Amino acid sequence: MADKSFGVKQVNLINASGTPRIESPNNLNINAVNVAISTDISVGGQLSLGTGTSISSPGSNILTLGTNGSERFRITSSGNVGIGTTNPQRLLHLYSGSNNPLLIESPDQFADIVQADTGGSTRLRSDQGGFRFYTGGDASSVQALNATERLSITSSGDVNVASGSSVFIGNGNLVFSTSGTGIDFSATADGGTTTPSELLDDYEEGTWTATVSTGTVSSTQGYYTRVGRLVNCHVLLSSFSDTTTVAAVTVGGIPFTDGYSNNTTVGTIMARYVDQDVHAVYMASDVLYFYNTTSGNWDTLAHNEINNSNSSMYITFTYMTA
Repeated sequence: MADKSFGVKQVNLINASGTPRIESPNNLNINAVNVAISTDISVGGQLSLGTGTSISSPGSNILTLGTNGSERFRITSSGNVGIGTTNPQRLLHLYSGSNNPLLIESPDQFADIVQADTGGSTRLRSDQGGFRFYTGGDASSVQALNATERLSITSSGDVNVASGSSVFIGNGNLVFSTSGTGIDFSATADGGTTTPSELLDDYEEGTWTATVSTGTVSSTQGYYTRVGRLVNCHVLLSSFSDTTTVAAVTVGGIPFTDGYSNNTTVGTIMARYVDQDVHAVYMASDVLYFYNTTSGNWDTLAHNEINNSNSSMYITFTYMTA
């Protein structure tokens, strides 16, 4: 077959010295099914690959990829890889920008982030809507997935500490934002009941103001500490005086409602300057009554036992709230 009468059959690059070049005053297009290059290729500036996509080297030993006319991916001379940033600070640096949340999606039921060094490996797993935290893995393992689970947060918000592990909280607080939630001790043995409550869901310290049914008192401020349902109260009734003929004095204003509302001894008068017959207190319907050893009965405090301005008493009592 004869040669075509037009086109270029062969190009020989000959240069006595330096680097051979192909020069053209206009664009040079190579259109072929396959183009083979058997040696290194250098492209100055930027190599465009279709509309808006590019490969470039904006600096020494730096490689970037771009789309839509903007840089998207960069590998620095030190090997750091940046996505969304032109200044990656770590081996992999992802920056999604403001109002553009970063999304890492796995089609499986879980995804792992593992860190390993000479001291061992740690692992964070996203697992069916929750998180699992692992420490103490083998640094020599390629994947370092053999770390031990220490803590998990379920999809419902429960925090579980693995057996044999502990959680240390430094200068912060452990906050339970929903009423009725707390520390669950259900894994411990029951103490003689088939329906125990093993949830510690309340702790509180504060003050309360005592009220007297009759007479006057100069100080009624008390203090309380509540742990779960157990409430421990203290109050000083100073300069307690009653010159009326009403033979009944009770003390109210307790900080929480009584959980039993029955006549039960709940405390003692620790220091007093009233009649020595008064020794203890009991609670009924959120009111404190006093025990009179002379009569041998639970009774209200008789007015003649506090009939002078020097009468004072310090009451401490503990009870179960509702």
